Amino acid sequence: TTKMIENDFFWANYNTGVAIGSIANAFAYENTSDYPVFIENNAIYSIIDTGSTALMISALYYESLIYEIFNYAGLDDWQFTQGGYVECSCNADLPPIWFQFDNKWIEVRATDYIWDYFETGDRCILFVLPTNMSMHILGMPLFIDYYSIHDA
Repeated sequence: TTKMIENDFFWANYNTGVAIGSIANAFAYENTSDYPVFIENNAIYSIIDTGSTALMISALYYESLIYEIFNYAGLDDWQFTQGGYVECSCNADLPPIWFQFDNKWIEVRATDYIWDYFETGDRCILFVLPTNMSMHILGMPLFIDYYSIHDA
């Protein structure tokens, strides 16, 4: 169980860490004085959105996260596309991504963030996309196999 920020317009909380593959490979967010409301104490304000199909990662950290995912997997058969998403082999053995809230870890499995958009079984895209904001919007890949209650 984790609680959202009280008296906030969105269902949101501060994401205090991200891990690639396992929680033993965890990272905190680098503080920046440019966005003091959204990034503080090595955590980033994150909207939890059941209506979003993707993990929308702040552009401040997006490329680093993508590089860490593929570095961990030991893969170089991927690319950033002009459409703003990441394309890779549908057979890529990608690691889970873990997000920490309230000292609890939530796992997003690769099968939940990779999609055969072209329906060829060959090239897939990641439902991990950049957002030009100083916050994350974490959508459906975060909710799969979890039970969520929106109780104000």
